[in-house]
Amino acid sequence: MSGYVLDDLFLRELARGDDMTANLVAALDFAAERMSVPAVTLAHAQAGLSPRQQDTLNGLVENLPNVLLDVVANLDHTLRIAAIAEHLGDAPDLSAAHVVAVSRYLDFPILTLDRERWAPVLDVLPWQVTVVEASDPV
Repeated sequence: MSGYVLDDLFLRELARGDDMTANLVAALDFAAERMSVPAVTLAHAQAGLSPRQQDTLNGLVENLPNVLLDVVANLDHTLRIAAIAEHLGDAPDLSAAHVVAVSRYLDFPILTLDRERWAPVLDVLPWQVTVVEASDPV
């Protein structure tokens, strides 16, 4: 199975009703491409959104068959996130850490709206992680 891990920037714009992100999610869902939504990242993306926008994100996760929530369900999950957070410094971006952990586990690229958001994260990681900007041909 192939797919993408959605980051916080992508999720926020999706919740705000951005047509490009909505159309891309619809196309990927129709093509049976898995879209992973890390739970920590979903919570981070929802912060500051209106209740209606939060409901939009929750509805996508609950109703689209290929949009799946990747939760922190056991100690292995927490250890994966912690291993990445350790590389991110004193105030780690836990949203990014969860995205990277899921990306590495599933071997899926990260789907974002801005590749530059990932530059400081990728610079400190000892692993290669693929980041795809939504405007790139997918």
